[in-house]
Amino acid sequence: MTGEDKNALDFDGRLANAAVIGAGGKMGRGIALVLALELAKMAATRPGLRPRLCLVEQDEMALQAAVAYIETQAARWAEKNINALRALYAPRRELVENAEMVEAFTRATARSLAPGRAVESTAGVELVFEAVHEDEELKARLLARAGALAAPEAWFLTNTSSIPIAALERASGLSGRLMGFHFYNPPAVQKLVELIPAAGTRAPLRDFALALAGRLGKTAVPVNDVAGFIGNGQFIREAVFAIALAGELSKIHGEAEAYGVLQIFTRDWLLRPMGVLQVVDYIGLDVFSMIAAVMEKHGAGERLTLGPVPQLLARGIVGGLHPDGRQRDGFYRYGPAGVEAVVAPSRGEYQPLAALAVTLEAWCGPKPAGWAPWSRLQREPGGRAAVAAYLEALAAHPGAGGELARRYLDRCRAIAEGLLAKGAAQTPEDVDQVMTLGFNLLYGPCAWKAAAQ
Repeated sequence: MTGEDKNALDFDGRLANAAVIGAGGKMGRGIALVLALELAKMAATRPGLRPRLCLVEQDEMALQAAVAYIETQAARWAEKNINALRALYAPRRELVENAEMVEAFTRATARSLAPGRAVESTAGVELVFEAVHEDEELKARLLARAGALAAPEAWFLTNTSSIPIAALERASGLSGRLMGFHFYNPPAVQKLVELIPAAGTRAPLRDFALALAGRLGKTAVPVNDVAGFIGNGQFIREAVFAIALAGELSKIHGEAEAYGVLQIFTRDWLLRPMGVLQVVDYIGLDVFSMIAAVMEKHGAGERLTLGPVPQLLARGIVGGLHPDGRQRDGFYRYGPAGVEAVVAPSRGEYQPLAALAVTLEAWCGPKPAGWAPWSRLQREPGGRAAVAAYLEALAAHPGAGGELARRYLDRCRAIAEGLLAKGAAQTPEDVDQVMTLGFNLLYGPCAWKAAAQ
């Protein structure tokens, strides 16, 4: 047995000596939280274990906020999972009251955290998670630096959502020791991870990543190393198509009205929790643009035309979230009830959606029989059968709304088939699972094929 293979067997020991680079960001702190919770559970069952999770973040305020967030969420997790906590602490006879166990778990979580503002904090660690924003050069530079500092046989997991692992591996010099481990936002809630090995990723690292996903309670979908992977490979192309469709609709309705129609049919008619460009607003127009650029760079000449996105960014309309979690303006303006206004991109002005909705919904026409909102269908026991029946009705439904919905779903299915042809996805079921788990959809693009036939 080689030294590497022997070390690979000590799963807990490797996990207990880890680091998260970019721990102050939205994804980084979420990844740090799920790791810290797992480390606290490990410490409860292995008293001699002294786990250490290095939190690397150059912004001091963001670093402090991440530590506070993890400690607060650990206490909430303990309070909500008191039965699991009592089982964990069963050997600890000195812990009797629930409050004592919650405090012990929270302390154990906090004790594992080792915050630092420089990559030098990763010295000697055996497992590194990289979670900085989607900048290929920055990721490669930080991974290379961590590779020089970490333990000689350390492994590296990157949360990139689009950059080919092979490209990062070459640029960082981490041959065979780097793998994609793509969480969905927020990492503590979303059950999906995309596991993306490069061609030369070592077998023990692949096995470790799969086992880790299981330990963290995630559903792991295997993905081949193609830019955008499955999730963004599907979603970015869908959004690009939606933007082009808005251009067509604007000739019928006007600018703001076109984006209003998109919101109405891609959310309501398609039974989704958010409209497609509402999701773009959530991730940020700047992030959306960066991911599209990565996919173009590594996409064998594919062009992804972003329509008015550069124009909106130039106006300072970037989407994404405020630090307190409120949605920033993007294609839409938001209030307590969600989307309140729709942008006219050429002017950067917003029109109230309520003033447009009645006319636009009348143009779309009545919805197919069996329609119900996503919020109801996703929680009802018979929701899956109801969705299947609705899609069958939609396949033959007359009117502008039905025509638009079918055209959009046909394009979604074609994109999914392209992912299979490119080798990003291994099976149609993998595409559907990524989109249902990662984007909270009630059905995937490949499910539409059966309904439409």
